[in-house]
Amino acid sequence: MIAAPPLGAAAAVWFVGLALLAALAGWQRPALAPCLLVVVDPFALTRYVGHTTITSFKVVLVGALVGLLVRGAAAWPRDRTAGGTLAVLALVVLATAATIPHAAFRAPAQRETLKALEYLVVFVVGWWSARGIRGASRLVGVACGAAVVLVTLDALRDYLHPQSGMWINNVRLVRLAGHLEGPNQLAAWLGIALPASIAELAWWPAVLIVTAVGGAAVALTFSRGGIAQTGIALIGTAWVRGTQHRRLPVAAAIAATVVASGLALGAFALATRSQEGLSHVGSLSASVDYGGTGTRAILWHAAEEMGRTHPVLGVGAGNFELLLQRYGAPPHVRTQANSLYLEAWADGGSVLLGATLLAGLVPPLLLVRARGAPFALVIGFAGLALAAHGLIDDVTFYTKVGQLWWVLAGVAAASAGGSSSSPSATPGTK
Repeated sequence: MIAAPPLGAAAAVWFVGLALLAALAGWQRPALAPCLLVVVDPFALTRYVGHTTITSFKVVLVGALVGLLVRGAAAWPRDRTAGGTLAVLALVVLATAATIPHAAFRAPAQRETLKALEYLVVFVVGWWSARGIRGASRLVGVACGAAVVLVTLDALRDYLHPQSGMWINNVRLVRLAGHLEGPNQLAAWLGIALPASIAELAWWPAVLIVTAVGGAAVALTFSRGGIAQTGIALIGTAWVRGTQHRRLPVAAAIAATVVASGLALGAFALATRSQEGLSHVGSLSASVDYGGTGTRAILWHAAEEMGRTHPVLGVGAGNFELLLQRYGAPPHVRTQANSLYLEAWADGGSVLLGATLLAGLVPPLLLVRARGAPFALVIGFAGLALAAHGLIDDVTFYTKVGQLWWVLAGVAAASAGGSSSSPSATPGTK
């Protein structure tokens, strides 16, 4: 991965402008704040300042938070969905922070703690922005649809300058990654954004376009976990929309996804004169990434050994990739554990693993239990699919996936909780 450049004048002007725009949105039109977060999330424009980074998402998050506070939108959750989610997120923050004192490398542990805290703030901003405001989820769904198209079109550049690929039977396969920086991350991101857009887009030609484009992109990541995640999430979306007597349009959207995915894989096979991509998607065998990240067998063995050696608090959050060679990994391998739960077990032992399991399952289950809130149901199913994907990939280790999930979870929690815990909206917000 190429190191981010330092902050320059042009980037500083961009970040200030984004922050002001987000603050204005949070103050005057809060429902637009999560839309901005969704759109800028994949396109980070990361810049270094000292020992930390500034991204487009971070400055929009801070700006929106300031605008919401000025507006007086801050509130403590009284409903079970938002309150329960905040509780488990706080638990993850505490469990991650508990690994700092004994970590061999404290800087990564501190970084992971701040990441967990950021996810909590992202959820809060999403919830505050949509709380008690009709149509907020509709705007966010439209933003997700636009982001899906933009991200997919951008990812096509990988065929000119490949970021990721793999060797299967001496055949090199290019895998779409785009600005998500990895095929598993791209597939996971699309597996969250696609259901959100299908749930709320009202113009059905747009739904067909978004699902076809996004479905083709998911297929061309060759991420088996991501493909399964997207499929599960879309089945849940189809069920929710079917209960709203929209079975035919939803069926058409799902069919468009399947057809586009098949055509994309077929076109890839013809262009490369190889059927290896198709065989990989349908296979359970392991593949080796030619970028040198090793195999799951190596990574999972190392994670299990770290967890057994340090069963309570692990080796320290973010330390897994730095300690791999001490647990039998080859010298060139340095990456995350390719499993959300094994990463948590290695980094933070049983304490962080328990908190991670709660954070992966409790929020989507609370959303699925929502009554009369279709968007919450859809996002809940998408969250359960993401949690299942975590068994074989640690996609939320990468902030772009985690950020999208938690902002949508916040908006969904607001739609599930209704306006019972919100103050009277100002004129024009309902």
